[in-house]
This record gives sequence, C-alpha cells and structure tokens, in this order.
Amino acid sequence: MYQLYKNHKLMILLLFFWVSIWASLNTYPIEIGTFLNTLNQSTSLKNDLITLVNFFRFYIPIVIFAWLALSIFKNKNFAFKKNLFINFYIIYIISQFLGLIFLDINKFNFERVFLPIFALITILCLFIAFNFLDFNKLKKIFFINIFFLIIISIIYLPVIYRDYFSSSFLFLYNTQTWSQTFVDDPIIRVTGLARILALIFIVLMIKLNENLSKISFIFIFFLLILIGTNIWGLQSRISLMSILIIMILNLILFSKRIFLRNLTIYILIISASIYSFKGIQILKLELLKRVNISKSYEFKNYIINKPNRIEEVLDKVIDQKIEEKELEFITSARNLIWLKIINNYDYKKIFGYGPQADRFELLKEKIDIRNSGFMTNASSSIFYSFICGGYIGLLFFICLNIYILNLIFHFFKKKIYNHKENFILNSIFLILIYIGMRSFVENSHAVFSLDFLILSSCVIILDKYLKQNKSNN
Repeated sequence: MYQLYKNHKLMILLLFFWVSIWASLNTYPIEIGTFLNTLNQSTSLKNDLITLVNFFRFYIPIVIFAWLALSIFKNKNFAFKKNLFINFYIIYIISQFLGLIFLDINKFNFERVFLPIFALITILCLFIAFNFLDFNKLKKIFFINIFFLIIISIIYLPVIYRDYFSSSFLFLYNTQTWSQTFVDDPIIRVTGLARILALIFIVLMIKLNENLSKISFIFIFFLLILIGTNIWGLQSRISLMSILIIMILNLILFSKRIFLRNLTIYILIISASIYSFKGIQILKLELLKRVNISKSYEFKNYIINKPNRIEEVLDKVIDQKIEEKELEFITSARNLIWLKIINNYDYKKIFGYGPQADRFELLKEKIDIRNSGFMTNASSSIFYSFICGGYIGLLFFICLNIYILNLIFHFFKKKIYNHKENFILNSIFLILIYIGMRSFVENSHAVFSLDFLILSSCVIILDKYLKQNKSNN
C-alpha cells in the first residue's frame, strides 16, 4: 500500500485535495481557539461532532495543499509549463486582495478572505495537475465532480420535499428550507439545487448519444425523467431556460445521425417531467386533505388558478409596458441589485472593494423598504468581479472567459467531438456553455463555489486534452 502511494504520490495527493476541497464547500472559518472553546463548553456530543467535522472540512484542504507544495519544491526536477487560464485566475484573485488592502487593511481578516484563498489554492493545485497528470488521470477529477453532484442531490432533495409536503406551496421553488441549516450549514437554495440537477442531466443526456444496451438506455431515460421532474418542480427559470438551450445544442451539434431519435426522446422527457410533477402535486393534495383541510383548500386553489413561473414571466413580458414591480419579478430583483451597484460604486477605486464586496460593502443594507430581505449577492459574475477586483479584476476575469471561448473554438476546429473520449469532452463542452450562461445572472465562477470547481477543472481537463492531442499529432 505504501509502495503504491510512493509510486503515485502526486496523483493521490491531488485527488485527495480535490475530494477535500469539494467537502469544504459551504463551510466557514473556525479559529483554533474558538474551536477548542466550543468543544470545552459544549454539553452535546452531536454538536461536538458537527463542530469537529466542520473544523476538519475547512482545514484539511489547506493541509493537503501545503503537503503537495512541499512535495513539489523538494523535487527540483519538476518543470512547469505556463497556462494562461491559471495566470488570469491568479491575477484576478490577487486584484481582490489588493482591493481590500487599499480599502481598509483592518478589514483584512480570515472571514473576508477565506473564499479567494480557497480559490487560489484550488487554482494552484489544478496548475500542478495540468503539468504532471495526463488526460487519463485528470479524468478522475471529472468523475469526482459528478459523484459530489449526485451526493448533494441525494442529501438535499428529501429535505426540500419534506418542507414542500407540509406547506401549501405549489412548487418546490417556494419552500423556505434555504433559511434553515443542515449539520450546522445553510441548506442549499432551490436555484442552486436546480443547477446541480441540470449538470447531472447534461452528463446523462450526452451518455444517451452513445450506442447503449437496451437496459442502460431505459435506465438513463428514466433517470432523465426523474431529474427533469425535479428541475421542473424547482422552477428555477435560469436552469429551465438554460437546460432547454443545452438540449437544442446537443441536437444540433452532437446528434446529427440520431437527430429524430433524440428529438423524440427530449419531447418525451420534457412532457413526462411536467406531468410527473403534476402527479406529485395531486399526491400532495390528497395528503393535505388528511392532515390539514385549510392548507388543502389553499393548495387546490393554487393548482387551479396559479400559473407556473415560466407562464408568469411570459405573461408579463408579452405586455407592451412592463411596470417596475413586474420587472422586479422577471429579473428576481436583479435590476435593483445591479442598479444599486452602478449607483454606489466609487469609480476611482482601481482594485474595487475586495473579496465578498457585495455582502460586506455595497449590498449590506436593504435595497428597498418594500424588499423582503437583504440582497447580499451581486447576482452576476461580471458585477461581482468588478466590485471585488475593480477594473483590473474585471479585465482579467474577462480574459479568462475569452480563454475558455478560445478552447471551445479549438474544440470545434479540431472536431474533438468525434474523438474516442467524446463522452467526457462533449459533456465538458456543454457544462462550460451552461455555466457560462448562468454567470451572467449569478456570481458563478467569479467566486469560490461549486460553479468555480466545476468550471475550472473542466477547463483544465479540456485544455490538457487539446495540448496532449496536439503533441501526439
């Protein structure tokens, strides 16, 4: 076992790091003194275990990175190749640190900077992986990504459904679980869960392009209906519209020989998903009749009279004149958020306001007296990169996205979609498109997050394949 580790030390450390960095998502900084005091004062074993797990979730990636860096520096034979994507990301992250230093050095604390620190060590580990692992080894990172997407879905879907069946809400979108915690961490928002399900949907959809056995085909087909049912129930307009575009792209780009077959399959999946969730609504109505008559009447009224969120948006968009309140609904108040950023930003700041500038600086107060909550999310990677890193941050964030577009161009130019590894490569292509679309209306890969892990690793895997394929030719 030790010999196996010794022979593959770098790859094992990188894969352990990738698992640990996924496990660190949604954690927060816990100082060692605070951690010890919490354990000393606690009288609950359950709380002690949760605190211990969260402590290790936060610090293990940092320890593994330090171990990895030490292993690299001890071996002087390693030679690094430049990667512009990595360089652009590093400069983008550094611009945020500079923004905070120039804003107020006293605000430079772990709570404020831990996200860009995690982003930085992730990018540096991907840089090491790019240099020392070949494509076949890098593929393991892709499968780790899919594994965690599935695990997150399995954990949080039942939590949201439990709240849904005890309420009178028509769709999963309206559940209030996001305000609660699960093992001391905030529960994922329904829009975030819809994004995760959409990413799994993309991978399964690409798998369906292959010549599968009858059993495999039926299994994946019904899995797509199951996932589609939940995406429809979550009613995230961004995910619904984006996944529809992705399906069209798959039809046009990767289904030329099976166009009619896939078109028929997609129509069946969409129809079955919508009607399956209607079946869930009917089941909920019957259950509510047994436990809460007043809620059942309210829910039945919603079923009869309340349209889904797509219909609501279309009704408002079709109107010749969109009023302010309607615009707020259509954009989920993003128009208010972006307007506040535009009005309040100090345009003399070259490096912006530092990490998490939306939450800590520009959006820490209520946007509107009528608004129901604190809008602490910039809801756009472009706005987020600008307010956190200023002009320099925005410039290099745009540069790294241009680099991604360049990879996509070469993906088509060299007809990579026809290669042997087309399942992973075509999945990566559509995932990059999907996250790219989301990034216009979400912070996405501009901040350390699930989107950041997925996108950055997919870019490195695709980049490695293109360069490796070029050298082989």
